[in-house]
Amino acid sequence: MSQSGSHSFRIPSRRGGKPADPESLFRGLSRRSPHIQHLWSHQADVLRGWHSSHVDTRDLALELPTGTGKTLIGLLIGDFVRQTREERVAYMCPNRQLAHQVGALAEEYSIDARVLVGRQNQYDPEDFNAYTSSSAIAITTYSAIFNTNPRIDSANLLILDDAHASEDFIASLWNVEIDRNDQRDIYSALLEFFKDGIPGSQYWNLKSESTFSAQTECIKIPSPLVGELREGLREFLESALTDTNLIYPWLMVKDHLDACHIFVTWPTISIRPITPPTNFHPPFSNSRQRIYMSATLGEGGELERITGVRRIERLPVPEGWDREGTGRRFIIFPDQSLPPQTATMVPLVLAGDPTRSLILTPNRRSAESVIKELNDLSPNPTIFSASDVESTLEPFLGEDHAALVLNNRYDGLDLPGDACRLEWICGLPGATNPQETFLLNRLGVQSLLRDRIRTRLTQALGRCTRNPTDHAVVIITGNEALDFCNKVENRSGFHPELQAEIQYGLDASKNRWAADFLDDARAFLEKKPGWEGVDEWIREERDSYYRLEDKVARTLMDNVHDEIDYADAMWVGDYQRALEKARVCVDRLGGEALADYRAWWCYLAGSAALLSATKDNNVHLREAGRDLFRRACQASPRSTWFVEAGRAVNFDAGENLIDNVLLLEASEKIERRVQQFGVVGAAFENEVQEMIDLLDSEDATPFERGLEHLGLWLGYSAVRPPGTGVPDGVWPFAEDAIVSLEAKSNESPDGPISLRTAREARAHINWVKSNMRSTDTTSLFTVILTDRTTISADAVPNTEALYVVSLGWVRALGRRVAAVVRALRAQASGDSNEDFRQVIAARLKEEKLDPVNILTELQHNPLSVFPVQP
Repeated sequence: MSQSGSHSFRIPSRRGGKPADPESLFRGLSRRSPHIQHLWSHQADVLRGWHSSHVDTRDLALELPTGTGKTLIGLLIGDFVRQTREERVAYMCPNRQLAHQVGALAEEYSIDARVLVGRQNQYDPEDFNAYTSSSAIAITTYSAIFNTNPRIDSANLLILDDAHASEDFIASLWNVEIDRNDQRDIYSALLEFFKDGIPGSQYWNLKSESTFSAQTECIKIPSPLVGELREGLREFLESALTDTNLIYPWLMVKDHLDACHIFVTWPTISIRPITPPTNFHPPFSNSRQRIYMSATLGEGGELERITGVRRIERLPVPEGWDREGTGRRFIIFPDQSLPPQTATMVPLVLAGDPTRSLILTPNRRSAESVIKELNDLSPNPTIFSASDVESTLEPFLGEDHAALVLNNRYDGLDLPGDACRLEWICGLPGATNPQETFLLNRLGVQSLLRDRIRTRLTQALGRCTRNPTDHAVVIITGNEALDFCNKVENRSGFHPELQAEIQYGLDASKNRWAADFLDDARAFLEKKPGWEGVDEWIREERDSYYRLEDKVARTLMDNVHDEIDYADAMWVGDYQRALEKARVCVDRLGGEALADYRAWWCYLAGSAALLSATKDNNVHLREAGRDLFRRACQASPRSTWFVEAGRAVNFDAGENLIDNVLLLEASEKIERRVQQFGVVGAAFENEVQEMIDLLDSEDATPFERGLEHLGLWLGYSAVRPPGTGVPDGVWPFAEDAIVSLEAKSNESPDGPISLRTAREARAHINWVKSNMRSTDTTSLFTVILTDRTTISADAVPNTEALYVVSLGWVRALGRRVAAVVRALRAQASGDSNEDFRQVIAARLKEEKLDPVNILTELQHNPLSVFPVQP
């Protein structure tokens, strides 16, 4: 029986021929937007370089400065691979907003791509199948690949856009970060759990809700101690994290705690490996090729450390772009002339103008502070944060008077043209996570992080200048940022045009009032006549600058392969191989400039040796571990942390090191305060003068604040506890002594020291015992600060562990300290950070302001020998 009629079947489009190269692919994009006529010459050069030499290079980095059209380059490479090899291609962006932006550009270019973001189980089936069948490129986020169960798990080619912005997204898969506010009970329990690994004064600071000094501290729990606590830690967190989102990274690290490091700060406790173990994450490690695109790649191997990849080859920056930049930035450094509060008012006042501004801060705490100040403006801008622009910038762009405040996000944001003309970089983009904070602030490893900070500044400075005709005012505040840009060795690693812009900004910011900065910024934004001469100066000056090779960075690049081999060996528990690799790193990191980083690797090698010794019950490896800990102390005599870590394994650091530990700790903290208040600018002098003025006050509260300032400038973790019946100040001298202070600045010199005063002072010792960690050998005593010279008879039985110094002695001490730190600060600009601690230690000894001498002075007059007044 015959069939009548017919049926209409869907006929797929013909595949057609495959393009010969990416340029042919571009020419064949007949449906692209009419205004996209040709590839720029540098785009063609990059595509040819990839196609001729790197189509099978496993890991390749492309340095493509802002404005070079890197998105089109990445999409063309991805689509060429998809079509010619029929491979799955995933193009990764830092966030959803950028993924949608790349998706829109792909559509404009007529490249077949699908945006896959949001909940994985809600991906559009047709779009996801187009990716899995190699019919379209997947445009997604880093978080979609780096999670515990990604759906995009089998890409043959991974394109990592804004690669340096991937750091936290990649690391978060293996980073258990307990937030003090969000997981308060877990944070408090862990603080108690690690109590023996935290110096006493810092332990109290971390427990406190109000102390400022704790919020800049970062403590690493020594690895041998973590090994002893491993099982208890695992049991506690297994239960505590079950109902939190932290359960996901915990599942990734719980069986690899020996490979993890625990950093304790006031806001967070972080448990993470030193570099992300991406080689054990199949969605990343199983890809055939990975291409990393960034506006600046750096020279010291930071891209490798961020991604956990041993070696990434580089395709050179396109010819010509090594000299010229994109757009023009008018960079301002208000701290060059103004005290901190006034300097901060410059960008705040400009943000109050009817304009859109971008504000970049290094951490959440600083972002919250900026938002509070913006809210106090009148009229204040509409304030947006990262969550408000996660999918699109339209909410921000839809307001004429708005501020977008982002923390630790220096890349992955495009604001071209009139989208934004005002940018505020609030603080140095260093120490943006606990591990960096520890390496930078505690160990002083500037050599490692200098390249990373340069990269972040370069990325940040390109957010609002996205094409050759763009222009923007960029205000950089914070003394650490100013100090970094002031140093020639830091600036010389920037792009030549950026060096010229920074140099102009530094020169133009000297001897200026706040009104001058405001007038200059507004004149630039309004394109008033006169700027042409400045622009010409920058162009001419640019030609005299060169991007100099950082020899330290070259050594760090050579070292990174073995660093990642070490980290991977630790991850799988191969401690012997980890020890071998760490020793190679130690041997390569020679020279004074890398001494602190070499010490860090001695410590890592020692930790691996001790783990291997325990695993194999090898007494020789145990001694090797102790020896490596000793070598860490000797390599970095400026850092006391290695001595603290050594106590965890009961090693002999050597008499000289142990005897000087108080001096080393004081020098380290003074160095940090000098850096905090800046080697240039008015902030330092304002802070020192404020200390003197407070100590001169006869009122109790200002004087007590002055004692805290004095203790901090002497290099102690000084605190001023809140509440009543507490010491007026506490000066801890590591675990050797903890001194509580009872101040009587508002008391007349007439009459005896009363029973009430003696009892209050004695009670402070009990307060210290209850609130600050001490050992059986810690000396606890109270110093009464008074001009009285006798004691009442009824107070005599209460004089044990009580001493007296005069108010005049305290005020004179304040002036001595002020003179010394002023002199030290004058030397700071000429010395590297690694040497500065030694300079401080020598000066403290010379001036008898070292901790041992101060302790002797404080105990010179026991109350028990004072004359008794009936």
